[in-house]
Amino acid sequence: MKKLTLFVLMIALAISLTAEFTRLGDADDSQPQVYYKVINTRTEQDEAETGYFGFSIANLSRTDAKRISYPWEYGILIPSVVEGGPAANAGFEKNDILISLDGERIQNTYDFDRVVQGMYAGDIVEYQIWRDGVVMEGDIMLGKRPSETVELDLASLLKTKMGASPSGKTKATRKRSVGYGGFGWTPTWLHVDMTDINTIMANVGLEEYRDTGVLTHGYTGKGHVGRGYFIGFQYNGFGDSHTIRDLSDPADPYDLRIKNDLSLMGVTLDKRFAITRHLVTSIGMMVGGASHEIKLSRTKNEYEWPNTIADIPQGNFNADYYRDYLMIQPRAEILVSFLPWLGLRLEGGYVYTYSAHKGWRVKDDLGYSVNINNSPNTTLEGFSIGIGPWFGF
Repeated sequence: MKKLTLFVLMIALAISLTAEFTRLGDADDSQPQVYYKVINTRTEQDEAETGYFGFSIANLSRTDAKRISYPWEYGILIPSVVEGGPAANAGFEKNDILISLDGERIQNTYDFDRVVQGMYAGDIVEYQIWRDGVVMEGDIMLGKRPSETVELDLASLLKTKMGASPSGKTKATRKRSVGYGGFGWTPTWLHVDMTDINTIMANVGLEEYRDTGVLTHGYTGKGHVGRGYFIGFQYNGFGDSHTIRDLSDPADPYDLRIKNDLSLMGVTLDKRFAITRHLVTSIGMMVGGASHEIKLSRTKNEYEWPNTIADIPQGNFNADYYRDYLMIQPRAEILVSFLPWLGLRLEGGYVYTYSAHKGWRVKDDLGYSVNINNSPNTTLEGFSIGIGPWFGF
C-alpha cells in the first residue's frame, strides 16, 4: 500500500511539472505551484560569478510554437521570471520567447548556455524577444545571484545548473568559464631554416634572411563546441619582394624581381582550462597545409610601342618555384581577458611538415608543375611563438 501511494504521488508530481513547462498564453496564475528553497552559499570566488538573468528557460516544441503562431524554428521559452530580478526590470514577462542575446541567435537552451559563457554581473546585454506576434528589443543589465534564501518555482529550479540534494535543497555551484570563442590577429615569429633561400639572395646581391626566422602575420578564429573544446581555423603568412636593376648589358637593361612567400593554414582543435575569471590556458593542435613559393622574373624595364617586331621585348623570364607540405602544429595557448570582448592571446608551438615530393617544383607558362633538377630538399619546420589581440573570450 505504501508503495502504491508513493507511486501515485510520483505520477502526480510528474504531471504537475509537465503542465508547468507547457503552459503558455493566459494560464491561470492562481493555480498552486510547488516551491523549493534555494540556498545560495557565497565564497571568495563568487565575485567572479557569471551574470544572473533571473528567469528560467525551456526548449520550445513545434507543437507549442504552432499553437501560438510563432513563425520561426529557433528561440527558447521563458516559463517564469523572478520578480524584481534583472529580467523583470528589463521588461521580460512570463512566456516570452527569447530570440537573441548580444546579437547571437538562440536556437535552444544549449545555445543559450554557450552564448552566456563569459557574461558577468554588471554586463549590459542586448536582447530580442517575441511576444504576441511582436518582436521587441532591449537591454538587460546582469546581476549577481542573491545571497539570501529565495523561493523559485520548481520549473525554474529544474532549468538551473544546480544539483538537487536528497533533502530538496540545492546549493548553487559555479564553474569558471572557459569562454565562448572569438577571433584575433596573429603576428607570429616562425623559426625556420632559410639557408636555401639565402643562397639565392646572396647570388643576386640581396641581404640574407636572419637565422632566427621570419615574422608572419595572419588571423585566427574559434568557437566553443562543448566541454571546453574549441574548433576553429588559423592562417599565417610571410611575404617579401625585391627588385634589382640588371645592368650587365648597359644597352639592354633588365629588372630582376624576387618574391618570397611562405604560408601556413589549417583547422585548429584546442582544449581550454579556466585558471581564473580572466585567465584561461589551452593545449591543442593545428592540422592543415603549408607552402613556400619563390617567384623570379627578369623583364625589360624600358618598352617601346611595338610598331615593328624589333620593338617586342626579347629575353623576358618568369618562373614560379614552390614546395607544398602537409602540416601539423602541436601548441599551447594563454588568453588573458581585459574586457568581456577583448583580451591578449599568447601562443607557442612547433611546426612539423611533410612533402610528397622531394625538392622544389616549378610551374611552366601553361600552369603545369615540372620537377627541378638538383634542387635542395628544403624543410619548413621550427618553433613558433605569437602574441596578439583577441576579440571575444
